[in-house]
Amino acid sequence: MIKKILWALLAIIALYFAIGIALMATGTIHRLYFFPGYSIKKGSDRKFDQSGVSTEGPIIIYKDSLTIAQSIVKKGDKNQIKIDTITNTRTYPLHIFATDSNFSLYLKDSLKQEPAEYVLPQKMLILSDIEGNFKGFTMILRGAGVIDSAFNWTFGEGHLVLNGDFFDRGLNVTQTLWLIYKLEQLAAIAGGKVHFILGNHEIMNLTGKYKYVRNQYLKNADTLKLPYEEWYTSKTEMGRWLRTKNVIEKIGNTLFTHGGISADLTKLNLSIQNVNTIAKN
Repeated sequence: MIKKILWALLAIIALYFAIGIALMATGTIHRLYFFPGYSIKKGSDRKFDQSGVSTEGPIIIYKDSLTIAQSIVKKGDKNQIKIDTITNTRTYPLHIFATDSNFSLYLKDSLKQEPAEYVLPQKMLILSDIEGNFKGFTMILRGAGVIDSAFNWTFGEGHLVLNGDFFDRGLNVTQTLWLIYKLEQLAAIAGGKVHFILGNHEIMNLTGKYKYVRNQYLKNADTLKLPYEEWYTSKTEMGRWLRTKNVIEKIGNTLFTHGGISADLTKLNLSIQNVNTIAKN
């Protein structure tokens, strides 16, 4: 009886790994767990990444005295490049094709470095590793009462803490970032706060390390004739905005950072602000 149980367990484990490896090969999943805290991770090989040109943007670029928005939109069953010049109203409408929804951006008049320490609010929602999953992200926000169906902020003076890794793997990174950008403004009006903390995937994209970038973004960049390397530079609104963010923040008595703090770092006795300054350089 014991032998039969052991063989049955081995068969289940073998089936689990066979299905998992197949899903990794097709790009459906990127990590296969075999024990809590231990996993097999799909690396940078894009061989099995079947994502191609899709809706994208806007990528908002400052060029000379103009503010230009470049997008790929869907017209019927075809993708089409859209290039707009944003006027002095600094507003721009977005259509999110992944969820067939709309919201408008207001480009900030100025961008300031974020403070690194905050008083503990009465309520917080803490999320990380959304990785371009716009649909899943908005479902969580609605379920938690942070936004309504029209993307309005409904969290009052609450704080939304986004603790890194919103880039890579998913197919709606740009749209997700723009929603965060918008909610940051709406939260401030209501007395609340959106904290966007840089994780390793944000840092990688800002420093030219594209190991986990999906094929879709590289092909979209080719279609727009705008190299992916230029999407998040200091000449774009998104690049400028990301550079105002911290890698570590203190809210109340809790430190927030993506991936933890090493023992070696604590020995340096750096202030939170010093850690952020070093990380940005």
